[in-house]
Amino acid sequence: MLKILMVDDDFISLKLYEALISTENNCEIDSATTGENALNLIKIKKYDLVLLDIGLPDISGLEVSKRLKELKIPFIFISANDSANDANEGFSHGAIDYIRKPIHPKELKYRVSHHINEILEKRKIQKEVEESKQQIVGLFNHEFNTPLNAILNFSYVIQKSIHRELDAEKVKKIDALSQSIHNNGKQLKQMIDGLMEVTLIQSIEDDTTDILTKKMIESIISGEEKKKNIVLEKMFFIDNIFVNKRLFTLLLEKLILFLSMRSGEYASIELSGEYNNFVLTVKDNGEFISNISEQLEFLDLKPNSLNKMDFNSLDNLNLYIILLITQKVNRSLKINSSVEDTVITIS
Repeated sequence: MLKILMVDDDFISLKLYEALISTENNCEIDSATTGENALNLIKIKKYDLVLLDIGLPDISGLEVSKRLKELKIPFIFISANDSANDANEGFSHGAIDYIRKPIHPKELKYRVSHHINEILEKRKIQKEVEESKQQIVGLFNHEFNTPLNAILNFSYVIQKSIHRELDAEKVKKIDALSQSIHNNGKQLKQMIDGLMEVTLIQSIEDDTTDILTKKMIESIISGEEKKKNIVLEKMFFIDNIFVNKRLFTLLLEKLILFLSMRSGEYASIELSGEYNNFVLTVKDNGEFISNISEQLEFLDLKPNSLNKMDFNSLDNLNLYIILLITQKVNRSLKINSSVEDTVITIS
């Protein structure tokens, strides 16, 4: 069910809008009579569409629209001003439509229903495209991993069987060869898994924004601590943040994996800020990353940046994935490494 917010200082108009829209569409409708009230509501609920009066008593609707635009929430301006310049200004602020007062009931019903149908159709298409991409990634993943798993299992069988048939010196040599095959096959499998993950991340549509609470984020991090067998010092200075949940979860997974692969005796994760202006920081006192500046030359993630990466190390691939997700959620990334500690900041 779609969630719609209507913002107008005229209570009677709000009731009229609600009656007209609810008769034509299956949706949940909230209302606000001030800009401040509207801003408070969008802090705690993710809306699919907002009807916004420009002439509010406290904060201009144009100011409220800035927050809606940041959160990628589509909105329709409603205004008593009927000049073309006012309409153009409304569209320049990101409005998907502009309705003039006095409002004609049929016009309101038609326009809002049209935009609701567009939103639903866009979501349907995005879901179908994402499912198709994931199926393709899954197919390639299967085709690569099936022979690799056979190689890994074969190397194990060789190690076990030769002990019954060969002398100790030959067993030692074949053991070393078999172990080398196993280790290289395992690393190749990890690299393929990582590259498949890159493809999957690129397929995720990031134009949806979810509300993540402190409790939800703590739960995600705790789960990853158990999986990666690592204990983090956790510091949270937030209530809610606005971000694509799936991408943010992947980002946390990769950051904690990065920490778990290092030899530090101390590791921490800190989240501060609010809404879509949050800062995520991880820190540890593991080994110094001496070539970090070279590794981050591709920070802008241009189309050919994947070709520039040195993937001899799984650490490098993991860093690339962290950078890719960071870009997908419209954030910037900084890494500072010294002999004392290494700090990754996403803001």
